[in-house]
Amino acid sequence: MWPEMYLDPEYTKLIIETNKLKNEVAEKIVEKEFLTKYVFPEIKYSYILKLGISEAEVFLVRLKLDKLKRKISLYKDCLEYKNEIDEKNIDNVIEKEFKNENHEYTLMQEEINKALEFTRQEKIDENTLKNITQLDRVLIKKLCPLLNLNNSRLENELYSNLEEAYKNSDIKKILEINTICVKNNIKSELEIDDFDNMINLKNIYNKLLEENKCIIVNIRSSEMFSNKVVLENENLIRRKKDEIKKQIENITTEYNKLLKEFEKLKKNK
Repeated sequence: MWPEMYLDPEYTKLIIETNKLKNEVAEKIVEKEFLTKYVFPEIKYSYILKLGISEAEVFLVRLKLDKLKRKISLYKDCLEYKNEIDEKNIDNVIEKEFKNENHEYTLMQEEINKALEFTRQEKIDENTLKNITQLDRVLIKKLCPLLNLNNSRLENELYSNLEEAYKNSDIKKILEINTICVKNNIKSELEIDDFDNMINLKNIYNKLLEENKCIIVNIRSSEMFSNKVVLENENLIRRKKDEIKKQIENITTEYNKLLKEFEKLKKNK
């Protein structure tokens, strides 16, 4: 017979609540992974290809303008103080001063390359994606060390394999992991345990639930995620492209004007 505590209505209520919490945490972990692995990259790279490339062009022409302004300023300083004008030295000073901006532009180019590579990747069909998500939900409940504190070595190894398979969208590998779980009778529901241990587990799950909810809120409220609204509105995209084009034209006009001023300055030095 079971010990008396296992027949206690309070304990029965506790184990039901704790199992429910475990399911909720698993759902949030799956949602977080899905947003991070599939939704966020799709939004990010689609935005880069539709608008980010043009935004990088704005950044570059503005950077060239700012560098030219600084060059003119340094030239004028040399003329005012009757110092020898060393163009190579001036260029070195400018590059050093704009080191952070140059790095930022390099990062933009790297992201553009990643976006182009992303478009060349084979897309996962909706049905396969649905199956991956459903299986991932089941297996996380069974294997995730955060939810299963007494995992065996096998279970931890399977979870590591699951993470790798999910990262690569390897449905075949995920199915293999599920088969091993079934074969080894690895369950998702909690086993009967000491009352205090179950209370502790419930507290851990509550904390995990709040942490994952917070992460999901941060993802959904991020600036990049908000671009989803922009991507879904072709008129808004067109309007933004027109604004960017106008910006580039205005900056280029100012640059060319300053360039003439600079050429004139060099002739009169």
